Amino acid sequence: MEMSTRALFDQISSQDCQKMYGCMEVIRRKYKSGELIYTFQNNQGQIGIIEKGSAWMERIDIDGNSSMLDHLEEGEIFGEIIAFANQCGKQFQVVCEHECTVAYVPYKKIITPCGKVCECHQRMIENLLAIISEKAQNLSERIEIISNRSIRTKLLYYFQIQVAKAGVKSFRIPFSVTTLSEYLCVDRSAMAREIGKMKEEGILEMHRRDVTLLN
Repeated sequence: MEMSTRALFDQISSQDCQKMYGCMEVIRRKYKSGELIYTFQNNQGQIGIIEKGSAWMERIDIDGNSSMLDHLEEGEIFGEIIAFANQCGKQFQVVCEHECTVAYVPYKKIITPCGKVCECHQRMIENLLAIISEKAQNLSERIEIISNRSIRTKLLYYFQIQVAKAGVKSFRIPFSVTTLSEYLCVDRSAMAREIGKMKEEGILEMHRRDVTLLN
């Protein structure tokens, strides 16, 4: 994958990205499925970039149970918001879903341009701010979704958001049904029953991760 295709490096040439990686002392690491990638408890102020594979960002409650906060795919980043000011770092972690290659960038190297004040570095800072803004919007969407009381209204609200993003009534859920139940904060079996009822009532068609809203 060309680095210029990643959100953090939008409108930055591959050649400039390579130079910036060297300037910012980027470190790459590989992880296997299920392996812990990152915790925020004792981080060194780093931002992680998923160069290959996918991962989950999870929250761990007081009883040790995990809940999914975000699904990270190639080109996405983590640690950009709580790299410094996290007071409950042990409650958050990133876990590899499919074999990952992660590039770690020191946060201060991003927000503090080098002496050359390169145009590409300024562009990267703008991209980072745009990413943070988008993630804040996604978080707001999720809060709106889970604030609905019934499983059906949570599902419909989530599906309607996906339709709006896709521009058509057919779309693919970006993760498994089990993960969808975690995302909606509902019981998986109860959600499956509700989906079954909605299919019987002609509200939607759903086969695995493929969904079509009918009404």
